[in-house]
Amino acid sequence: MQHFRHLDADTRERMFFLQPEDIAVSDGNNVVATALGATLYIPATRSDLTATVHKRTDEGVRSIVIDLEDAVADHDLQYAVENTIRTLNELSGSNALVFVRARTAQQIRTVCAGL
Repeated sequence: MQHFRHLDADTRERMFFLQPEDIAVSDGNNVVATALGATLYIPATRSDLTATVHKRTDEGVRSIVIDLEDAVADHDLQYAVENTIRTLNELSGSNALVFVRARTAQQIRTVCAGL
């Protein structure tokens, strides 16, 4: 993960005295937690969920949460879980740092089983 990766090298050179550095998950929880910055929550019911994650990541968002909790009506929950699984599978191998906000432990097990 690197902040301002969406900017070209010339722009970063003009903006920063010290260039932003890569931050790896292996750098430890405290470093990663501090580096996340603002987090964007996206309802899992969005029909364009994968495209939205890609778009926002390309715009510089570093941390995204797919929300299955209060952003989703009870009657939309099954679709939201299926959409989350589909999106996570489509994002496999991307640079997006995506978290899932689940309602229950069983729900996250269901999502994980679909990956």
